[in-house]
Amino acid sequence: MLFTNWMKITGDAAMLGIETQQVMHLRMMKLFAGGPQAQSEALRMGRKDHRARRGYDDVGPRRIGPEGYSTIPNPR
Repeated sequence: MLFTNWMKITGDAAMLGIETQQVMHLRMMKLFAGGPQAQSEALRMGRKDHRARRGYDDVGPRRIGPEGYSTIPNPR
């Protein structure tokens, strides 16, 4: 049973990496194609990056601890 759980977690982690690469590939193809859709995609990517740098995730603001540090570990 333990081996089965580890295999599922490993498979899920591998799929996460594959799906992430697919999203990046599709975004790059849209940017390289040019046109108004590429411009809107570039703006969307910039807004997402800006929000991440200011401390927001996809749901809302991050929780800030008593010393002013984020209570959510930084993935970078």
